[in-house]
Amino acid sequence: VALAFAYATAGDQPAAFEAATLAVKQAEKYTTKSPLSENHAAMLARSFAALAGIEDKVGDIEQARQNAEKALALWMPIRNRGVLSIYATERANTEALLSRLRQISPTKE
Repeated sequence: VALAFAYATAGDQPAAFEAATLAVKQAEKYTTKSPLSENHAAMLARSFAALAGIEDKVGDIEQARQNAEKALALWMPIRNRGVLSIYATERANTEALLSRLRQISPTKE
């Protein structure tokens, strides 16, 4: 995820998107066991949130909205205060992103 943000900051959107997509895939590998631990759920949520942020930057609003929703859906059932505190800023940023994205009308093709 950090690499995706570094690429995005440097303006290399294709590399940022690729790194964020890879982060989601890697996080999904660790979350295949049921029940999903809260820490693993938060890591996967963080990956979806990063991907949503990159997609927003490249203008893929609908995909960004969907991935922000996935991230928040994963964070919602988490009750462990330690896990919540680690990801509090990212969760708040994702909530703000989703709120903004929901105000944008979908483009008509």
